[in-house]
Amino acid sequence: MATGEHFLNPTTIYVSTRAKLNAGQTRGITDELLRIIGCTHNSQNVQFRFVDEDDLTQAHASVDEKLRVSVNG
Repeated sequence: MATGEHFLNPTTIYVSTRAKLNAGQTRGITDELLRIIGCTHNSQNVQFRFVDEDDLTQAHASVDEKLRVSVNG
């Protein structure tokens, strides 16, 4: 991931929320996230996807040194 005024490649950032958001709340969160990652002037390659936490499956996947995958949850 690049830092500074732009991302070099298209990047999707997933944001989990606990409640449905209105347009103003979504914009405020987007502005704050862009500020945190340093893309306040040029955010062409950054796309945010807001996901309701209730819609997420609670699982945790891990990969060991032999590339074996295990899923808990």
